Amino acid sequence: MNLRSVFLLLAVFLYATSACKGQCVGNSELVQNNNWYGSLQPMSPPWSGNVPPSVQGSVLPPPCDAPGYGTNCTICPSTWNTSVGIDQYVLVYLCAGQRYEFSTCETSYAWDAQLTLVGPDGAVVGFDDDGCGTLNGHAVLHYVPIIPGQYILNVNNPDCAPEPTWNLVQLKFQCQPMYCPTAGNSPCGATGGNSCNPNIEACPGSLGSVQLGTATSLCVQYSATMNGSTPSGVALAGCGMENDQPDTWFTAIMPINGKLLVVVENNGSMDLAMALFTAPSCLGPFTHEQCSGDLVPGIELDPTLEIDRPDLAGEEVYIRVWQEGGTIADGAFTICIRDLHPVNDEPCGALALDINLSCLPIPQDMRGASLSVVPLAGCSSPTSDTWYTVHVPENGELRFDSDDLSVADAAIALYRPASGSCSTNDLVLELLPNGCATTGSTNIGAGNMPSLANTGLTPGEQLWLRLMDESGSNGEAAICAYRSDTLPIVMFDSCFYTLRMYDTGGNGWDGSYVEICSGSPSNCSSYTLFSGFGEVSFKVGPDDTIIGLYHPIGDHEDEISFFLEYAGAAVVASVTAPPGSGLVLANGNLCTYPPPNSSDCVGAIWLYDPVGPPLGGWLSNIGAHDDLFDTNRGCLVANEQYNYWFNLTMTNNRPIAFELTTATIAGQDLDFALWGPMDEFACPPIGIRSVAHMPKQQVEQE
Repeated sequence: MNLRSVFLLLAVFLYATSACKGQCVGNSELVQNNNWYGSLQPMSPPWSGNVPPSVQGSVLPPPCDAPGYGTNCTICPSTWNTSVGIDQYVLVYLCAGQRYEFSTCETSYAWDAQLTLVGPDGAVVGFDDDGCGTLNGHAVLHYVPIIPGQYILNVNNPDCAPEPTWNLVQLKFQCQPMYCPTAGNSPCGATGGNSCNPNIEACPGSLGSVQLGTATSLCVQYSATMNGSTPSGVALAGCGMENDQPDTWFTAIMPINGKLLVVVENNGSMDLAMALFTAPSCLGPFTHEQCSGDLVPGIELDPTLEIDRPDLAGEEVYIRVWQEGGTIADGAFTICIRDLHPVNDEPCGALALDINLSCLPIPQDMRGASLSVVPLAGCSSPTSDTWYTVHVPENGELRFDSDDLSVADAAIALYRPASGSCSTNDLVLELLPNGCATTGSTNIGAGNMPSLANTGLTPGEQLWLRLMDESGSNGEAAICAYRSDTLPIVMFDSCFYTLRMYDTGGNGWDGSYVEICSGSPSNCSSYTLFSGFGEVSFKVGPDDTIIGLYHPIGDHEDEISFFLEYAGAAVVASVTAPPGSGLVLANGNLCTYPPPNSSDCVGAIWLYDPVGPPLGGWLSNIGAHDDLFDTNRGCLVANEQYNYWFNLTMTNNRPIAFELTTATIAGQDLDFALWGPMDEFACPPIGIRSVAHMPKQQVEQE
């Protein structure tokens, strides 16, 4: 006797409504960390005792790099604490180059505090809200002044309703010595300088330009810092950007084709710019060739140089990176160089994409790409493209999704070989039926980005995926390739877990990551997010301990959340924004978790007794996992989301009958669907067999 499994889904179609409520918006609205919105400045009354005790009530002297530098600079390093009233300010004298921290984190009770630092010229130079790690909590602000003088530090409450004026915060003021210059502070290096502060040692000398070597097809990142940098004084010609800002210098050897891509990625709150120079030596003279900075002044953008200069092939060039005004709040950044022409600009240079159990969009570099010679897919009119290869999994189905980064309008197309090969240099590709998409991504803030689902493919077949930029932005986009069956679950023996990651800003975690360890402390993997949503699935042994650790690194922790689910349904850890650092999950024997929800396929109720009592319940749960897609839902396309799943076993060539009855609401609209037969329990189900929609019915299927 051959037993086969079938699935039955009962669903009720309900309409959901959502309510909107107003949000308080005022002149202390947080727009971007360390950046005050527009020209709005909260003007507060002064707080008594509002300067460090050593100079309280005195005339503030000049900085330590001038004669008579005075007390304000020699008291560093030091710490000063005071209680400050709500919507008040303190006056502090800050010395150029020294590092300062202002914090309300040590306040013992809940209070929504934010800090705003106003410079000697009346301009806002620093802002923080919730920097202590708690949403609607306390703030911490780091600042390295370029201009010495008296600053105003405002302590404000951004809530709609004002707090009582007697509410206080504990304000902590810390001064640390200035950074010493690091490698690349000047093209040729520099000797050490003297310290005007007897409490601070003089800085040693610094090395010259950092050598990045010869560009290849890979953009290998080099970690650098602006901390301690001083202005080199090398002038810019025709770029319209500052010449007097602290800078860091690099050298690179131009590729033999004269095409070079230089990418700087800012890891903090700096506003960076970059320029290319040629010179006979590090002593100059320097000739300014090309520069990159703000497209919109005041908006933080990572600069990129795309250089097409055959006349510079093989020559050493100089790259200057500097900050466009303001403070060096966090000087860390990365720089990388590569051949401007990407290796996967044509199909025979395609990069391999992994096929995962779930979708975690990974950034793909399209900078410098051209439009390949393969005929255009009918749905798209791209400006450039890059290529990737995939192998079809054993179920013959593939899904692709994407998310926007600097490219926000893209298309994807799937091809198979029609003739020839790359080895004989005569590869010809043909577009698969329904193999092109320009929209469809549901990722947070994805914009006009595509998704694509393909069925009926040949298992193991190699296909080519074409990522096409339709915007002309020539930047980065995130894509993933994953299986349509998501989790190959075997009932009672799965131990598959899915980590789902979210970023409400849609721009990724900025370096923050979750570390998952299973079985042993050394068996760990780290996961991060580059876009608005991503998920990764993995298998854990039945008796293995699993540990989850969160490492906050980025600036916008209040946008980050994630959860870990078991068997596609049972949530075993849920972390809301902001996550906070450290342990988020520690448990063992994970395969013994309670059974998943019966509103999910993996929690299907087994119908084992043909004459047993009626089974069912109140259809009020949508479950935790989306089991229905365009390829398996049949005509259940009206968002039937409140449901129960049942699993039954039958003998071949024997009829099966069941009756659906509404127990409480006469004439209630019940829908059902039947999948199978299948050789084993599998979720999500494939092979829709029958669908219907009725208030009460007896159904017979063979």
